[in-house]
Amino acid sequence: MRRVNYYIKHLIVDKDGAPSKTLLWLTEYKDPKTMCDCVIVFIADLFWKRVSLKRFVMKKSWFLISLAAFMLSQVILPKMLTAEEKMVRFTIFAFRCINYVIVMIRLICMQFSKILNGYIYKDTVKVCKCIPIPGYLKDAYELASFLLMILLCAMFATEPMFWCVRVQDANDPPFPTEHCLEAESVMFRYSVFCMLAMALQWFLIVDVAIFSTQLSAFMLVVKHVMSELGRFMVALGFLLFTFGSAISVLEHNEEEFQTVAQSSIGLFAITVKLYQDDYRGVDEPALVAAVFCFQCSVSILLMNLLIAQLQCSYEFVSEDAVGFARLSRSAVIAESLRTLPSAKFQKFVESCEFDNKLEFNEGDIGFSGGMQIKESARIHPIVEDTILRFGGSCSPEEPWQEGEDAIEEEDKLDRIERLLQKTIKRMMKADSTSHTGSALGSHGGSKLTGSSGSSNGSVKSDRSGSHSD
Repeated sequence: MRRVNYYIKHLIVDKDGAPSKTLLWLTEYKDPKTMCDCVIVFIADLFWKRVSLKRFVMKKSWFLISLAAFMLSQVILPKMLTAEEKMVRFTIFAFRCINYVIVMIRLICMQFSKILNGYIYKDTVKVCKCIPIPGYLKDAYELASFLLMILLCAMFATEPMFWCVRVQDANDPPFPTEHCLEAESVMFRYSVFCMLAMALQWFLIVDVAIFSTQLSAFMLVVKHVMSELGRFMVALGFLLFTFGSAISVLEHNEEEFQTVAQSSIGLFAITVKLYQDDYRGVDEPALVAAVFCFQCSVSILLMNLLIAQLQCSYEFVSEDAVGFARLSRSAVIAESLRTLPSAKFQKFVESCEFDNKLEFNEGDIGFSGGMQIKESARIHPIVEDTILRFGGSCSPEEPWQEGEDAIEEEDKLDRIERLLQKTIKRMMKADSTSHTGSALGSHGGSKLTGSSGSSNGSVKSDRSGSHSD
């Protein structure tokens, strides 16, 4: 482990004391490789852990609560054996009222405010080159939220319990119930709206994967690969209608291939291995040939092409998947910083302690404006110290020593120091192998002189060797 100084004060707070827009600019630049830089990663993680995480959890808690209430009122409680008990029916009615009163009204307020802002500030895009819609609906998450609002409104209009309140028959169960004569006409439509709303509810909590960078990267890879699957489905649909219309024209006695719709469904069942017939009873060779050509086109061409496309698409996006995941998290951080109160941001800046001076080494005090952390020495290996110190005055009028000369001079001093260390080691080795005692002073002196001479020769040899290197 080693201590590392990150001087990031001006990347977090600007000169006016407000949050710096550095992270916002990097997010708008949308370069995944830049987002993987160690300094940018440290800044983003610092904001995420100390500022944005708690606000993001509070924001998503609404969706988790609404999903729990939706599951209890539509899936769990109505399927229980005690669903017809009075207490259970009141519980179901209460949870459905929560969905309509809290979740639906909250979505209506949020969506209508965004729609008004889009039209007021001219932030719109045109659909079919003629219909302007708010620009925020281009985002898949916002579009899903808008559709969920519409589905909840449709569920509210077709809620069976509300229809049973209006008209009560003597044979109907007591309120609250959804089993009455008036509710039978809207029950199927209500179930369809409920099914779509359930799927959108689960889709809206997918972005909770942003808690983990690796999981978020995986979700982004899936999102990117889904586009290739969509192209495959378009090509498959084209082949289904092409061969389905051609087979329906052919004169034959097979009931499964009489119309275009029946032929397309039958061919799709063959594609996904749900068709049970093996064509041994088919007497029309032209029909068998048409089905055989369709199978070759789908199984040999489209399937293998899909595998190749998925592999190429995965290799393309997997290289920068973590960078794209960090871009998604940085967008959430930038949005939370935009709405963060100034008092909470100042408290965060004070907790960073940017005014404290940091140490380069033990006892070597540097300047302030950063944060010091401990990290493994294997992450960013450094061979030599990159901090160069120069003696003399720090006056601006006196020029600094040239950088290249200083580096060359420092290299010479390091070389001399290494040579002296080698010389001392050889001298100590020569003294230890001497066979004369310390009492013979004159003889020991001559031995020392000889050792000195040999050491001088070794110094020259090493020096010449270093030059040749």
